[in-house]
Amino acid sequence: MDVKQILYSWCGKKKCENPQYDFSAGGPRHRQRFKCEVRIESFDYVGVGNSTKKKDAQSNAARDFIQFLVREGHMSADDVPPNVLSKSIAEEQNESQDNAGQSSGILPGGTLAPHLALAGEGFNPSSGPPREFPSYQRGPPQEYMDRIAEKRKLEESEDCDFNAELHGNWTIDNAKSRLHQFLQMRKINTDYKYQVIGPDHNRLS
Repeated sequence: MDVKQILYSWCGKKKCENPQYDFSAGGPRHRQRFKCEVRIESFDYVGVGNSTKKKDAQSNAARDFIQFLVREGHMSADDVPPNVLSKSIAEEQNESQDNAGQSSGILPGGTLAPHLALAGEGFNPSSGPPREFPSYQRGPPQEYMDRIAEKRKLEESEDCDFNAELHGNWTIDNAKSRLHQFLQMRKINTDYKYQVIGPDHNRLS
């Protein structure tokens, strides 16, 4: 039986108003999500569900409302299929009926939890072989880091033209960019010709 049908039939039995579903969409177009809210007039609670599909969002909202009804005692957990109730609610009800929440460490299959089984065998984690961790090693020496920083500053300063004031703050880069703009505005077709000057060890292009 569908979740929405369960909620609808419960409303019929209790002579309540039918559930009212409100949808809203959110998220980007390629990953849209739908949010559904379900209300029943005689309850203040709003069941909420969301999903990438409208139908799934509606089912999730109905499931949320049913779980609320079971929690509050308006609906019996026996009237609801087990896949509708979340395990936590079903387990809470079973535990409250069986014992007042005593934890024995026994898993549902009747087996003992692994950490308790090991403790029963006399396993002591501190009794194993000693572990040796590598000692803490600092990073590179500070003098080395200072030398790298100075080298970086020197390389950055070599790119600067300190004599730019003498020729109107023009550098190779901004002059080339400005020339390219000028040629495009005037629709002049031209080719750049690069020429290497200077001795072999200090050539400029």
